[in-house]
Amino acid sequence: MRGSFRQAQLWLFACTLCVYGARAFFSSPDLIWDESRYLGGAAGLIGGEFVSPENPDIVNGPGYPFLLALLMSLGLPVEAMRAANAVLMAFGVWFMYRATLPYAGKCWALGVATVLAFHPILIYFVPFIMSEGLTTFCVAGFAWAITTLLRRERVTVPLLGICVLVLTWLVLTRVLFGYVITIAVIGVALMAGLRRDVPRAWTRSLIVLTLSFGLCVPYLAYTYQLTGQAFKWSTNGGELLYWATSTNPGERGSWFSTSRAMVEPELAPNHAEFLAGIDALPVLEREAVFRTRAMESIRANPVGVLKNWVDNINRLIFNFPRSYHDEELRTTVLILFQCPILALGGLAIFCMAKWPREIQPEIWLLSILTFIYLGLSSVLPAMTRYFIVVFPWIGLVMAATLGPRLRIQLGRVPQTRCDAPFAD
Repeated sequence: MRGSFRQAQLWLFACTLCVYGARAFFSSPDLIWDESRYLGGAAGLIGGEFVSPENPDIVNGPGYPFLLALLMSLGLPVEAMRAANAVLMAFGVWFMYRATLPYAGKCWALGVATVLAFHPILIYFVPFIMSEGLTTFCVAGFAWAITTLLRRERVTVPLLGICVLVLTWLVLTRVLFGYVITIAVIGVALMAGLRRDVPRAWTRSLIVLTLSFGLCVPYLAYTYQLTGQAFKWSTNGGELLYWATSTNPGERGSWFSTSRAMVEPELAPNHAEFLAGIDALPVLEREAVFRTRAMESIRANPVGVLKNWVDNINRLIFNFPRSYHDEELRTTVLILFQCPILALGGLAIFCMAKWPREIQPEIWLLSILTFIYLGLSSVLPAMTRYFIVVFPWIGLVMAATLGPRLRIQLGRVPQTRCDAPFAD
């Protein structure tokens, strides 16, 4: 039996590598989606300037462009850069398996890793020059590293370093996680301050989060130098808020590019004049105007904005409803994948609420980080590809919470190691 599971995880690694690698190599060489932006960022890093200092347009952090810059410096073609995501995805699946194994056993570990490997959204996006592959790799790698660190009696410098570096790379790849770790640091510090005896896991978690934030300070100093604004992770937040709060008939908080909004018959009557008037403005001025218009929309129609937020949550999980968009057959396939995740996630939340003392502190930490991330994601125009990148955390929490209970019986909690946050 042990050999069969070892073979299964190797086969899963190999199949993930083959599926994503084949899709990367046999796709059209033409650049699509955000590929040109990421390649431009990589070229900028090689040239010594991540973004133009005259008009800094910081849409994403330097984490993924840094990887691309390394590949570019080797002279690799676009197909090879896309295939690199297949390698990241295969290791992400393996980290998912290894992280889950100590908590729920081989069947659960293989199950959640398989869902991650063959989720349709990841198969659709990862084999291109998009950040989902690296993000998933970092999320899964951090899940393995932090759970291992918090379980051990002693802290080892290499493992602590892995936790901090992987989390930092995650933040610099998808800067929304910068807000996540900032909120988490403040929250954990406040909770620790309210206790006389601070649990060991809290102290270690706070060290990891704080050190990771500290490694992001040079990036924040860089953005401050360019923009004159402190704590500036990106410069497109205003545009995202503008679309999230747009409540014209038929709009549900989806994002649209300026070029598309200027010409499409459903969008142009409500947006073309405004967007044309600010298109020539410098990036920072344009973002300020976007934010001002978003605040006006919230004051003018708070109920409509609230409806957009509900639609954002639905779109984060199921990828619909989208503004002016008829649903497709692949939406049904996605729902078939997402409904079991949603059902098991809800059951895990119930178990955590019913037996909080029985939940390991590292599982609480990943749960908190997940809720902060998904909460922030729901405020902006959301898509399921923003949800699925944190499935390694979601899947691990589900398996660690439900695995022991479903293996015995739901109504009876097994005795587990516990220095959970709510323990006396």
